Amino acid sequence: MAKIQVQGIGMFTDDTLKKKIIDMANNLSKLAKKGEWSKSSENGIRALGRMWGAYQDWSRKNESVNEGPQRDMNVLADYIIDLNIELSNAKILAKKHPKYKKYIKFIQQDIKDANSKLEKIKKKFRSMKQNESLSEAIKKWKDIPKTGSLDFGKYGRYVILSKNDLRVSGRFVSGSNKGKKVIWYTDKGKTYYRKNRGLKMSQTPSFPFDMVKESVNEGKYHQYKNDESMTPKQKIGKSMREVRNSLNELSKLIDMNVKLKNELNVDSQSYWKNTHKALHKISERLVKLANKVGQLK
Repeated sequence: MAKIQVQGIGMFTDDTLKKKIIDMANNLSKLAKKGEWSKSSENGIRALGRMWGAYQDWSRKNESVNEGPQRDMNVLADYIIDLNIELSNAKILAKKHPKYKKYIKFIQQDIKDANSKLEKIKKKFRSMKQNESLSEAIKKWKDIPKTGSLDFGKYGRYVILSKNDLRVSGRFVSGSNKGKKVIWYTDKGKTYYRKNRGLKMSQTPSFPFDMVKESVNEGKYHQYKNDESMTPKQKIGKSMREVRNSLNELSKLIDMNVKLKNELNVDSQSYWKNTHKALHKISERLVKLANKVGQLK
């Protein structure tokens, strides 16, 4: 994480500073809602402005290294911070000047739209990262799974039927090669089948590593299972520590929103439909997850 210096205030990580800006903007909104004007000062608002300016400067300096979805996420995150500050200011002004009330709904809708776009970009970014890591994983013969399938883009998905040290055999079930059975050979396999089976050079092609777009979960599991850098006990132990840490972060996020709901008296009936659906799915998944964890005991 990057370190950002805010003049006269202190040093923050980029994530911490972003969160602090949003929290301060929300706190201003909360004070305005309660009419507690004396608890907000010019110094506090000035500090918020300094933090926002420092974060904006840092973001601009890093634009050259953030490209594609990553840059889009950064720009949208800055935009959402800006909108939240505008919303807080509009709520404060609306107390004295009712004409500003009409702007509040517009800003809230802009925040909703921006968050929706951010989630779509995040999903696309995660998918790209996953495909990159999967593609990089298939670089050597030992990386090819013994079962499962491989995605060759426009050429289709290749279902693996068998694999050994000499060759891998499978069939395309989609794409332009749909229905074709294809066999690829290792260097050792080429020598063996040309010498002992009389195959020609054109009949013993090498595996096209650079054409693999994705390996499905079956392949990932076998790579994980056959990884000799750790014992099975170490693999399970490390994975459970990662799960525990992830759950701790999720718990903190839930706690923060429960506190927000209680302090601002948010009615759960006012949630968006997607929020209700998400809460229902989360509850279901937690039950399933608890059952799966029980299988590990």
